[in-house]
Amino acid sequence: MLLTIASIVFAIKISTGMIVGIGLIAGGALFSYISYRIVKSTKEMIKNCSGACTGKVIDYYNDTDHEGHRIYIPVVQYVVGGTEYTIEGSQSHLEENLPPIGEILQILYNPQNPNQAYTATNFSAEKIISTMFIITGIILFLVGFFILFFSL
Repeated sequence: MLLTIASIVFAIKISTGMIVGIGLIAGGALFSYISYRIVKSTKEMIKNCSGACTGKVIDYYNDTDHEGHRIYIPVVQYVVGGTEYTIEGSQSHLEENLPPIGEILQILYNPQNPNQAYTATNFSAEKIISTMFIITGIILFLVGFFILFFSL
């Protein structure tokens, strides 16, 4: 059976355009799948976090992103059922865009697992990233299909 598949593949004249087209289609599918997973994970987090409370910015820490740029991340403390929890708020590249220490923020948390929580503005990066991934995926898929179609 393997020999039959190999002989069929070699019987078809495979061009560079076909390989590039198939690669771009696969890349487009991969980017689209990653976008789907980001959106699904975000929606699941929003669905699970039905509890609401307020939290207080207690500190900041800074780090570097994947490109080596400095990012600032607020640490937010909140209380559920008498137990204190802390989460990281939305990161920023500009220190002046962060909420000041002591500011009160809206927190949404999972009633079954209060450690799972987010600030009300926490998903802006996920929305941007998933949108970029889906657009990239569609473009790669369409370009790959176009190249594959015209290389046949």
